[in-house]
Amino acid sequence: MADLRDIVFNDKRSIFRPLRNENEFKNFQLDDYTIVWSNELDFAPEFLFFVVF
Repeated sequence: MADLRDIVFNDKRSIFRPLRNENEFKNFQLDDYTIVWSNELDFAPEFLFFVVF
């Protein structure tokens, strides 16, 4: 499981702001090997692997 809290809450870029709302954060879709939110933010699968391990 990837813990994305530090990234979402500490990154100052505006694309992360909507994800600070729990309901918006939960509103994601799986796309191939990654997750995508409605504001088109996604994380590369390699990055998620790095976060987990």
